[in-house]
Amino acid sequence: MRLPDGTVKVLVDNLDPAFRGDASVVIDGDRHDGATQSARVQRLDGGALDANSDTTFGGATVSSEGTFTPKAPLRLKAGPNGYALPIDSPSAAVLTVG
Repeated sequence: MRLPDGTVKVLVDNLDPAFRGDASVVIDGDRHDGATQSARVQRLDGGALDANSDTTFGGATVSSEGTFTPKAPLRLKAGPNGYALPIDSPSAAVLTVG
């Protein structure tokens, strides 16, 4: 989603418990050379795909009421093939560029 201010937000999810590696995120109009763009990443993690406890978003525990205070996001630089988002378990991530 491209916001009116030019910021781009991408939701990346991994539902495959066997997948480990990098997801490559390419954004139209981005130079992908690391010179001007960096991205912030906040992850949603849990013990299982259907977890409703021990869940974190942005490194913070999500309460049963759904409240949390995220920690500083992971930073990624654009590379020649976009943003390489490391994935090591079933999870989701919000990538924010701009």
